[in-house]
Amino acid sequence: MRNFIDHTWILYLARIDSVKGQQHAIRAWNALSSEKQERTLLIFLGQESASGQIASLKNALTDRGRTNTVFPGASMAPRDWIAASDAFLSLSEFEGMPLAPLESIGSGLPALLSEIPGHEFLKPFANLVDCTIDDSALADSLAHLI
Repeated sequence: MRNFIDHTWILYLARIDSVKGQQHAIRAWNALSSEKQERTLLIFLGQESASGQIASLKNALTDRGRTNTVFPGASMAPRDWIAASDAFLSLSEFEGMPLAPLESIGSGLPALLSEIPGHEFLKPFANLVDCTIDDSALADSLAHLI
């Protein structure tokens, strides 16, 4: 197993679901430069809400993108993951009460969030991005977070 201790850890803390935006994160990750990917670990932490969601996300990864991407599953200690991470990512398409972004930002992590009504009140504390932009522009936003 590789050692990622010297990498920048980006935490995507949410249930693995089609509306939680992980597919947008994969688009951005795939378009990110090799140099940035090589120094970064992208962590999708959360329970799969429907069978096949994780496999679908893994299939969307490029060969280069698979190397530093992990899906550890659900956790009973999300605070530990937040404390270990360097940045937070949530490109969700809908949020009622965005607890993971609140906890992560409140813990001091820089964050990149989708520009949706549920994230608007966090605008003073995070960078918001329109997830409908092209992959390259989305990757630029991710690179800025790193």
